[in-house]
Amino acid sequence: SPIRLSWSAVDDGTTWTTGSDFRDVPDQNGEYIMALKVLNDTLGIFKTNSIFTYDEMDLKQKVSGVGAYNQKVVQEVNGHIFTFCPNGIFETNLFSAKQIGLPVKQFWENFMPTYDATGLQRVCTNTWATLFEDRYLLFIGNITSPTITNNVVLEYNTTTKAWTVYDGGFTN
Repeated sequence: SPIRLSWSAVDDGTTWTTGSDFRDVPDQNGEYIMALKVLNDTLGIFKTNSIFTYDEMDLKQKVSGVGAYNQKVVQEVNGHIFTFCPNGIFETNLFSAKQIGLPVKQFWENFMPTYDATGLQRVCTNTWATLFEDRYLLFIGNITSPTITNNVVLEYNTTTKAWTVYDGGFTN
């Protein structure tokens, strides 16, 4: 199920109890789980437009309107998680989120996600992120507005809180 977290026995990745070792993560939109990220011993569960947390006892929705297009856009730098979703680019601690993408809004708001060819078509394939030193680098594919450009990379310096935009010619 694309809304189910399943896990193996502690210290044994070969033992699974499918009847008990899982938690369903339902939300009001019926969205699938897109990404997982651990921060400070808490599991962050990212759907497209929400973040849930699980700490082995409680499963709770912590942030609404912020999520992830896929596992690759969720990156951690110096104790902060950066993510990209339909509502923008955010910095989060899994309990609250701050919009950091307004200076580059013209790029992400014109992003058109492409999904995989599986029956569920749930994984967005034309965006990803990586880290370089203290920078969050977000590749967002082709943009049609404000100008037509290919392979845009948005660089966010997490120290200076400044953006740099690169376009054209970047692949993989």
